[in-house]
Parts: sequence; C-alpha cells; structure tokens
Amino acid sequence: MTLTPTPPEIAALTAALSYWESAEYVCAGLVTVACAGEYIASFKNWFTGGIKERKERLEKRSTLLLIAALSAELVCLVRTNQLSSRVIGSLDDLAEEASTRSQEALADADTASGGAKIALNDSAAAKESATKAETLAHGARREADSFENDIVLAKNQAASAESHLADALREAADARAALERYKAPRSLTDLQAKAIADRLKPFGAQTFSVIPYWDAPESMGIAERIADTLVGLAGWTLEQPKGFNALMGVVTGVIVNVRPEADEETRQAADMLVSALREQGIDAKLRFEGTENNPKNNKINLSVGAKQ
Repeated sequence: MTLTPTPPEIAALTAALSYWESAEYVCAGLVTVACAGEYIASFKNWFTGGIKERKERLEKRSTLLLIAALSAELVCLVRTNQLSSRVIGSLDDLAEEASTRSQEALADADTASGGAKIALNDSAAAKESATKAETLAHGARREADSFENDIVLAKNQAASAESHLADALREAADARAALERYKAPRSLTDLQAKAIADRLKPFGAQTFSVIPYWDAPESMGIAERIADTLVGLAGWTLEQPKGFNALMGVVTGVIVNVRPEADEETRQAADMLVSALREQGIDAKLRFEGTENNPKNNKINLSVGAKQ
C-alpha cells in the first residue's frame, strides 16, 4: 500500500527543489567566472601584471574551476530532475485521493437523498450532508487544479535548468576554441599564399627585405612563409641587409616599412602588401620610415614581430 504524502512533505520536497535550483544558478555563475579567468589569462594582464607564470597559474585554476562548476551543475540538474519527479508524483497521488474523496462524497449525497424519500424526519440531516459533500467536491476540484499548475511549473523549471546547462557547455566550448585559435602560430595555406601573390604580381620584381625575431620560432616561421610567397609566387626580389639586423624592442604583427621619398609604385606595392596580408588574417601595418631628405630608396622592409 502506497502512502499518500502529506502537505508538509510536499512543502519539504518543494523547498529542496528550490535549494538545488539555486545551487544550479551558483554553478552557472562559477562557470562564468572560470571562463572570465581563462579570458583574462589569455588576452589581458589583469591581476597577473603580464607575468607568464601568473597567467599560466590563473589559466590552470580557471580550467579546474570550469570543470568543477560544470560537474557540480550537472549533479544539481540530476538532483533537480529527481525532486521534480517526486513532487509531480506526490501531486498526482493527492489529486487521485481528492478525486476518490469527491466520488465518495457524491455517493453519500445519493444515499442521503434516498434516505430522505424514505424518512421525511431525516430530510434536514440528509440535506446538510449533501451540502457538505458538495463543498468537499468543490474543494477537491480546486486542489486538483492547483496541483496541475504546480506540475506545469515544475516541468518548466526542469526545462529551464536543462537549457542553462546546454548554454554553459556551449559557452565553455566557444571559449576553449577561441583560446586555441589565439595560441596557434600564424600560418598561410597554399590558397592564401596564392591569393596574396595574385594581388602583388602587377608590381613586378619589387625588392624587399624581411627581419624577424631570430630567437622566436613563430616569428621566423611566418617570416619565411611570407618571403617564399613573395619570391616564389609574386616574383618579388629578396634583398636582405648585408650586416646583421635584429628587431629592437617589442614589435607585434608585420610592419611594412617604406621610405616616404620612394616612387609611387613602391608605396602602392607596400600598401597592397599590407591589404593582402590582412585579408588572409595576418596582422599588418604600413609605416613610413626615415625622412624625405634621405637618399631615394625603393626597397620595402618587413619587420615580422610577435603574434598579438
């Protein structure tokens, strides 16, 4: 025999359901904090002063927090679904019991009506019993309607919890994908190299030089790829400085340097090079070096710094 839960028991289940829903929101908040931590560690110098060790420590802790928060949120979701099922089952039992009571009350009313026909002296008592039975029936109907509304609300809350978890998992995946793209070294596919060369072929054998960070593999790699594209596909002429040259200070992206007194065609070639690199996702900037009083020079100098 299944015992019908009492209203205090249903209230306790509802309170527990509210507690686990609040825990889900807290976990969602922690997911947001963890994603923010990974973003700061990867893109900003907040709280770390730009120190690599601090950034790595913040990134690791944010990742651990993200995993823990998502796991806790999943546990909360499972517990919320369990409690919702129990609340819904309890409400169904109460609704069934109320319906049974209503039927019993109607049967009592019929019996009372039959007794009134047999014994007129008991008619007043029979009418009173009928009135009470009708009142009970209306009360049971109201309780059943209220329970149905609670069931709908519980189902909506469960659906909302599932939606929050899906959104959090999707945001975490997007943040991780963005982080991987940021960490990846710069590169040019064969199609991208051909697209750049097609833009620069009209400038003939334009002379240029390339100076990367010699001790930075990423800078060296993209510098060699750009030089191979310009020489092998666009037909430009590589003319490196005769002495040792190195980038000084902090340089980010590709700086395309050209003298202000250079011919118009050379300046157009430099501007077209910047535009072509940007179209293929390589950060590039045009810079005029020297002064107009320097000897005329139509050579384009590329400074390949670190990735932003």
